[in-house]
Amino acid sequence: MSVTCPRCKAINTGDSAFCISCGAPLEASTPPTPAAPFVQSYQTQSSSPVSADVPLVMIEERYKTLRAISSFLTVLAWIFLVIGGLSGIMMGLSQDTGMGLLFVLAGILAGGLLFSIVKAYAELLQIVIDIEENTRLTAELLERK
Repeated sequence: MSVTCPRCKAINTGDSAFCISCGAPLEASTPPTPAAPFVQSYQTQSSSPVSADVPLVMIEERYKTLRAISSFLTVLAWIFLVIGGLSGIMMGLSQDTGMGLLFVLAGILAGGLLFSIVKAYAELLQIVIDIEENTRLTAELLERK
């Protein structure tokens, strides 16, 4: 069964929820599927001249737990940096010998190193999520051609 788009008059398959040509919602005889909790839309771009109604591609946001872990690791990295700096300063001030500056530098260096490792892991998680999302977006756009 095919469905004609009320907006651009393109012919779509009967199970399509949106027009493959313009992206307008289609009236279907089947009950609507439950909507995703969050959907991110992307405006497609092309080097060739297109009309002003370039369709939006709807991409569901996935991996909420990994996104939360990435955010947690970012906060933890900043905590490590601040605690490392403060502990270095505290240890440096508590030294009676001339080694106080060495302790300050060691604390800041240790905090910076921990910050770099944990922040890099958080960014790696975000990059993996973005690659997966971009792969789904590309597949959707290629399917439309």
